Amino acid sequence: MSLYVNGSLRVTAGGDIPAPAASDPASPVTGQVYFNTSKNNMRHWDGSKWMDVSIGDTGFKYRSLITKTYVLGGYQNGSPWKNVNRVPLSTDTYTNLGDQIVYSASYIQGAPSKTTAWVFSAANAHSTATTQVVGMALATETARAANSANYMWTARQDAGVAFKETEYTYVCSNSNMDKFNFTTETSSNPGIGILGNGTGGGVQAIVDENIAVLYNDGSSQIINFPTNQILASPQAAGANNQQKAICSKTGVGYAGHEGTYNGGYNYRKWNFTTNEYNQVVARPYGNIGEENYSMGQDHQYCHGEYDGAQNNNGHKFYYSTDSGYTLGTFRGGVPGGSSAATGWSPI
Repeated sequence: MSLYVNGSLRVTAGGDIPAPAASDPASPVTGQVYFNTSKNNMRHWDGSKWMDVSIGDTGFKYRSLITKTYVLGGYQNGSPWKNVNRVPLSTDTYTNLGDQIVYSASYIQGAPSKTTAWVFSAANAHSTATTQVVGMALATETARAANSANYMWTARQDAGVAFKETEYTYVCSNSNMDKFNFTTETSSNPGIGILGNGTGGGVQAIVDENIAVLYNDGSSQIINFPTNQILASPQAAGANNQQKAICSKTGVGYAGHEGTYNGGYNYRKWNFTTNEYNQVVARPYGNIGEENYSMGQDHQYCHGEYDGAQNNNGHKFYYSTDSGYTLGTFRGGVPGGSSAATGWSPI
């Protein structure tokens, strides 16, 4: 038996056929589902927004959806912050959440689990090595209490993070790593040696689904997540440890082509298929370093940087076009902040 609605086939003996449309319908009702003919996927209205429908494993890009990003901590003129700001990817609008990490932190990196935006090396002092790890609960956007069970096995400063989605992250510095398990919220020593520190301590990482490329001040290595192996890299992914990394879900990433604490005008575009950078692209604005970069679905944000002073300048950068635009003074609640951690909500 078949059922037609307004002349269109909707139900067959084999099952329902969702209504097709090239874009999201206006005036939806909660639970409404349709097939997007532009994206060739199903979407549903959850009562407040349209969402892609996941059926089985939809692959790296859609296995989790990033809808909000955060910037946590950072510093200006030697004063570190506990401040957190949120920006939804759909609005480019910041909300100052106040002090939502329990220890102030600078020269840090962060990575999120499904429940927590984690900050590694939160010393409660400026530019100081520590084992301390703190977090903000994503559901409530409030600080989690400090817990020594979450701390790293060795003190680190300005360490990069190489995260395997929401399973675990490696925290990388001092020629070795911590492995922080996002389920148990504990750290261990994986016994894996890596390249030495770059400027200021630590190394940075551009991350893909199954591998990450580490870089310091002109050298690189590749981490294979499934095998936990360190492999040689044919090229240096980034010029300097203070030129931070942009990650994506699209098989590419970006790192500074030149500069140190500032002086960055271009990105090296890293291709994870060939494991080399095959293009140099211009930044939305130049003479920067110590950037605070978050990850998104189709675009990402810079949430402050250093251009001779720590500031709140931001930009929006699209992975598909390798281009973006400046957003002016972006973050609120602090007079400026670079070398902060970022997180995102991986629903």
